[in-house]
Amino acid sequence: MAARAEPGSTGELAGPASALYPRLLGDEWPALPEAVRQAHCDGRPKRLAGVLDVELGAGRRAGLLRWLLRLPRQAGPAATTLEITTSGAAEIWSRRIGAWRLVSREAACAGALEETVGPLVFTFRLSRDGEALRYRQTGLRLRLLGLSLPVPPRLRLSVDAIERPTADGSGTHLHVRLSVPGGLLLAYHGDLEVQP
Repeated sequence: MAARAEPGSTGELAGPASALYPRLLGDEWPALPEAVRQAHCDGRPKRLAGVLDVELGAGRRAGLLRWLLRLPRQAGPAATTLEITTSGAAEIWSRRIGAWRLVSREAACAGALEETVGPLVFTFRLSRDGEALRYRQTGLRLRLLGLSLPVPPRLRLSVDAIERPTADGSGTHLHVRLSVPGGLLLAYHGDLEVQP
């Protein structure tokens, strides 16, 4: 039997059932295809790699927002890695898409997934949608000077994401779309495979 990690450590959790995504999805977790389940942390560090195709929203406003948010500014295929480690009951997701790097912290909160990126806290409801895992954004908060302020929908950065098995079942296909009122900010999609 594996030892449970102490809160705040980056060690292993007790096992797959105590990992973040199985806890949030409950009975829906085992019904997801193996390729999707394998792409998520099971208490051990996980590394995925592949190529994602990056699409940029048009216009100066979208370009300015990408620059302010430090999002990718180059479209096209990009070599990608994703490393997932545990930190207590949370997970740290380190993404590299081309030259762009993004680190976020994911944790459970009231049955939802909270993903923290800098001062932004996104809230998602996870659900199985056929063979896919869907992320439905339900909120966005700005943490600033010790306050947690909800961002109104008319100003909100929205994230829509889905992952499903690749056609051959060897990995997971991601599709992530970031938009703001008025249109697309950034989207990326492609296949990632778990690395040994």
